[in-house]
Amino acid sequence: MTCCFTGAAPNFDPVQTRHSLLNTPLREVNIPLNLALPCGDFSDWQKGQGLHDGDRILSRAELGAYLMQRFRDVTEFAGNAFKLTAHKTHATRLHRKSDRWHVLTNNDSFGPFHEVLLVPGQPQTTPDDQWASWVDHAKTNDACIMHAYPDRHLLAAAKKWA
Repeated sequence: MTCCFTGAAPNFDPVQTRHSLLNTPLREVNIPLNLALPCGDFSDWQKGQGLHDGDRILSRAELGAYLMQRFRDVTEFAGNAFKLTAHKTHATRLHRKSDRWHVLTNNDSFGPFHEVLLVPGQPQTTPDDQWASWVDHAKTNDACIMHAYPDRHLLAAAKKWA
């Protein structure tokens, strides 16, 4: 299965740089397990990586790497009783027919499924007034404005600014 951020959102992309830090010490990150997975809980996984200093501020990439490993462990877990299918597309509608679910997209339909797990991620929002003013300022001044995550895109663009 391949998907850009399967298990981790863009702001926790495992290939981000070490410069993108969470504003939280390691000891404050608690991600309990519901299944006994090989990766263990987050603190177990960190110890296995040799990263067990509870006062250390961890990077978003580290957390993303754990989320990706956890996702792989869940999907490869020998005791799982489900089949997981990922479609890299945007669902536009969910339709129930008899006792089965169908997922509709702009160009296709998937199903029938017994169950559907919806993971909407970060919803698109209307830019607030502050962001809109920054965009206007950037356009007016022939400047660049872009989102911070994944940070490698921002850093690549910044190299061209100098």
